[in-house]
This record gives sequence, C-alpha cells and structure tokens, in this order.
Amino acid sequence: MNKGWISIHRKLTGHWLYDQKPYDCCHAWLDILLSVNHEDRKVLFDGKLFPVKAGQMITSLSKLSEKWGWNNRTKIRRFLELLVSDGMVDLKRNNNGTLLTVANWDFYQCHETQMKHSRNTHETDIDTNNNDNNENNDNKKNKGKYETRAKTREGAEVLPPGFAEFWTAYPKKVKKPDAIKAWKQVNGDNLTSAILESVETFKTSQGWTKDNGQFIPYPASWLRGKRWEDETGESESASNILRRMYEDAEREQGGNGND
Repeated sequence: MNKGWISIHRKLTGHWLYDQKPYDCCHAWLDILLSVNHEDRKVLFDGKLFPVKAGQMITSLSKLSEKWGWNNRTKIRRFLELLVSDGMVDLKRNNNGTLLTVANWDFYQCHETQMKHSRNTHETDIDTNNNDNNENNDNKKNKGKYETRAKTREGAEVLPPGFAEFWTAYPKKVKKPDAIKAWKQVNGDNLTSAILESVETFKTSQGWTKDNGQFIPYPASWLRGKRWEDETGESESASNILRRMYEDAEREQGGNGND
C-alpha cells in the first residue's frame, strides 16, 4: 500500500521503540525527516549560531554516528551519498559541519495554516475521520507520469508538469522562477524523460564534478541552451564553461527571483 499519508508527531523520537539502535536505513531516513527544522530559525551548533531554514539541519558524521548507533562513519557517508543520488537530500559541507536539506520539504510537512491534502480541485476531499488520509487518485490517471503540482495554500504557485522532478534532480538549485520560465519556454513537460536522463549523465561528467560543482550552469541557462541534446558533458571547452558562468552571474545580478 503506497497511497495516502499519515501525520507523525515529533514526540515519537522520545518513545523507547524509536531509540532502539542501531537504526536501519529506513529508521535513519525517518530520523532525518523528524530532525530537520519545521520552520526557519537560528540553531546553536558547536557553540555557534547559524540560520537554518525549514527542511534543513546542521549535523556531522560524529553526531549521526552517535544518534543512529552506526560506528562505521563510512557507512553513514555512503548512506547520505545514496540519498543525494536519489534526489532526496542536498548536502553542503564546511568546517562547521554539514548542512543537510531535505528536497521538496513541503511534500513531507506543510505548516498548519497550509494543510490542504487534495492535489487539485477535481480530487475528492479527505474523509473527516482521517483514518488513513487516503487521497482520491481517480482524476490523476490521465495526467501523465511527471505531472506534479505543489499546492499548499490558496493562490500558491502551481508547478508546470515535470518541473518538480527536474528541480529535485538538478544539483544547482538557484533562480527557481527563472528556471520555471525556461522550462515552459522549451516545453519541458513533453521532454521530461530525456531531460532527466541527461541530468543524471551530466552529474557524473568531469565538467559538473570539477571543483565541487563550481562549473555547473544555472538550471535556466542549461534548459534554454537545450543542453540535454548534447551527447555528453565531457567535450565542453573551458571557454564555453566560463562564458556560461558569466551569463549566469549577469542573470543573478539582474534577476529578481529567489531559489
């Protein structure tokens, strides 16, 4: 049964069952979801204050090792890399620790004032008893594999079909409004499979892995350049990479959208 959803309160982390160690991978993933911030706030980590957004947390291999009961830090590192490769989390490491961001956080936990569980106006409302919060999927059968709508409150943005999957997969998440415009311009909803396959190929290319991804183009630039039509990401010259970086920088200075 993979339909519907349930609400899980963070008090679960205080139950004796929850603290049985070592965690398995599912338990570790659940712990991440329950540990990240539910709203933007400052967090004290190793004696320093850091601004941390909803869906994020600052942690380290040593802290996760102690919490999950995994003595092998290599196992933790590989597990986190697996989550990154599946588009489930993003990681940013520095001397202060690791900033972990859960991808598409609003799909897991909406604010109380934004709790709307039907995907669109044509779906059946959830029963008031909320026994298992199953959603009526009858009206979604013909909408395609990649049609995902992010709907949290009245008047909220509705993402074009396929874009959410692209945004999850693309490693540089900046200038989201500009990327949405570019997605519409190239008719991304009709090319989702090809685009996603190309993104996965580019992720392992030398150009994207060099210098911690410094040369990864902005998502809007990559889309407008129809880079998914390239055979590989290895043959791009350094001059073209730099040119795309300058173009991205100019858009960042002149644009008004945030990621």
